[in-house]
Amino acid sequence: MGANIDQADFSHSQDKDRTKERMKNIFTCWDEIMNEVRGKEIFLFTDYDGTLTKIVRNPKLAILGSRTRKILEKLLATGRFHLAVISGRSIEEIKNFVSFPHTVYAGFHGCQIEQDGIKQQRKAPFSYQKGLIKIKNKLSAWVRHSEYLRLENKGDMLALHYRRAPLNCEEAIRTRFLSTIKKSLSHDSVSILFGKKVFEIRPKGCDKGWAVKTILTRTLRGKRKTLSIFYLGDDMTDEDAFQFLSAKGITVLVGHRSSKASYFIPNQGEVYFFLKKLYAAISLKNKFNMRG
Repeated sequence: MGANIDQADFSHSQDKDRTKERMKNIFTCWDEIMNEVRGKEIFLFTDYDGTLTKIVRNPKLAILGSRTRKILEKLLATGRFHLAVISGRSIEEIKNFVSFPHTVYAGFHGCQIEQDGIKQQRKAPFSYQKGLIKIKNKLSAWVRHSEYLRLENKGDMLALHYRRAPLNCEEAIRTRFLSTIKKSLSHDSVSILFGKKVFEIRPKGCDKGWAVKTILTRTLRGKRKTLSIFYLGDDMTDEDAFQFLSAKGITVLVGHRSSKASYFIPNQGEVYFFLKKLYAAISLKNKFNMRG
């Protein structure tokens, strides 16, 4: 926990999911965690929807709350805090909600990254792209005749949203979705993600764990810097990052379910209090440094 992060040892671990009982409430372990991170700069990776904001029926209305925005601005102003927002949205879309200086953005669950003015897009193999076109055409035809479904085109990814569907329709939607993609994509090239009221199709190896690894490698390249890494997330898409950071950082699930995270915050409303406590800890360190 709070281990030094360097450019070595970026292999994925194979830890099994922790049960609800094994994960610890981060607030009850706060003093222990602060002892581990003392004297280090903090790098916070965080999801957006369901973590920094509540999940809403209309994604365009997922506005960052004013008090959460203000505490993040205060954290960034300390000079000891780094921020990366990793979302299923595009970078352009997430920046419309969260626009902070010196912040790293990763869109489409890490398939695109913007860091220090440099943009990177992870391209999918041609065979995957060809199969994706077939799937897009089939899913588009299905969605046109359904009042419950919405298909989102994310470049080399597709997301089928069914938030408006009745509960008794969800299993039928899942069955038809799996049947559709099975006929068009090779198992070796595709990764299927079952998120919160959404099915996502993405190329294998394009995930939030890869994004965290890429961002940290760039951050540490040619620098002697000791960081304490935190990762906050609520969705199944965050599990790849939890796994990657299992022995390298402090991983925090927002909510309470089985997960690869080590800690949890009970609900999204308490994320603000986590950030507030983090700011208090960093501010205290800065005061001691000034006295020294």
